[in-house]
Formats: sequence, structure tokens, C-alpha cells
Amino acid sequence: MKGKRYPLEDKIRILREAYRSKISVLDICREANISEVNFHRWQRPFRQREVNEARCLKGLEREHRA
Repeated sequence: MKGKRYPLEDKIRILREAYRSKISVLDICREANISEVNFHRWQRPFRQREVNEARCLKGLEREHRA
């Protein structure tokens, strides 16, 4: 069974919330209804990036694959 897919903006919002708050990662994952594994997967490509930078990165990855 597939889970919910989150838009890029939501991923970055959740990651920023984790960086800025003193709440544990586990609590943030519970609030967002995601697994801790997904949270850490999202961290790899989006660490401290702005939304526009992340979109640009995704676009470049798509071009590279084609």
C-alpha cells in the first residue's frame, strides 16, 4: 500500500520546523504523520535549502535523467 505523497513545500516546511524548534524529531514526525525514516530521507537533499533552490535541484535531476 502506498502512503501519502507530500509536495516539496510541505517537506521543506516540516524540516524547517524541526531545525527551528526544540521539539524532538519523533514528535514532529508524529504531528506530520510521517515516519522518522521519511524525515531523514527528506533531510539528505534538502538540508538548509530554500524552496526555490530545492525546486531547481529537482528540475536539474529530472533533466539529467532524461
